[in-house]
This record gives sequence, C-alpha cells and structure tokens, in this order.
Amino acid sequence: MKTGESMARQYQTLEEIENCYPNEWVLIDEPATGGCHQLIGGYVVSHDLDKTAIFEAMKKLPRPYNIAVRYIGDVIEPGEEILLNVDLVQ
Repeated sequence: MKTGESMARQYQTLEEIENCYPNEWVLIDEPATGGCHQLIGGYVVSHDLDKTAIFEAMKKLPRPYNIAVRYIGDVIEPGEEILLNVDLVQ
C-alpha cells in the first residue's frame, strides 16, 4: 500500500514482500527474525518509491514500536559501502 492507503494486516514472509514490492522502500511492523536477527517477514505498513514517505509513515505509528525499513532492490554496486545514520529522537 502506498503511504496513506489502508490495508488489512496480513503477515507476509520476506519472499512475499520482495515479490510484491520490487524496487520500493518498505516499512514493516512487528518484523520476524531468524538466526542472527535476519528479517524473515512481518506486516507491511507502508511502501513507496520515495524513502521520505516511509519515514513520514513511521512517524504516525504508535510508540513504542518494533519496525524494520527495507529497500527491495539493488541499492549499491558490489564493493561499495553505505553508512546509515537514523535519528529517531524528536
């Protein structure tokens, strides 16, 4: 669902999420994790091509929350690195 649309909560595996939202940012509520805390599924709260929309949707969730944000697609070329700094304090 794009940010702002409503959707019945339905658990999806990571494979289902990847198939439904290619090349999109996905906000996942109550993420399920496997060994080494690897994401294996959860409830998609929002998805969008624009990551800013995902962070706006995140602000609307009740706190405290347990969420994951994931980009479904290739972010960088092999051998490159990304440094992510997220400040959630308001």
